[in-house]
Amino acid sequence: MKQYRIQRQASGDYYFARVGERPPRQHISTRAVDKALRRACDLLGLEGVSTHTFRRSLATHLYYDAGVPLRQIMAITGHASLASLTSYLNLEQRAAGDALLGFFAE
Repeated sequence: MKQYRIQRQASGDYYFARVGERPPRQHISTRAVDKALRRACDLLGLEGVSTHTFRRSLATHLYYDAGVPLRQIMAITGHASLASLTSYLNLEQRAAGDALLGFFAE
C-alpha cells in the first residue's frame, strides 16, 4: 500500500508526494470474525450465537424459504457431498416440524 503526504510547493500549490510503502494487509481470519461475534453477543447478553449457527441458518433458509436447489447450497457452503449437506440441514427434523405445524393449523 503506497503512502502519500500533502506537500506545499514554493509557489503555494499543494501536491501529493509519495513517502513510502506499507506491506499489504492480511485478510481477517475466520477465527477473528468468530471471536468478535462472540464478544458482541456476550455484551448483548445473547447465547448460542456463533458463525456456525449463522452458516447453518443461512443454508436452511436458502433451502426451505428461498427454494434454492441443494446443489447450489452445496457450492455455497463448501460441502463435499449431498449426504453431508442434508445431515447438516437436518432435513428430516425440519420436515417433521413442518408436518406438525400443518396438522395443528387445520
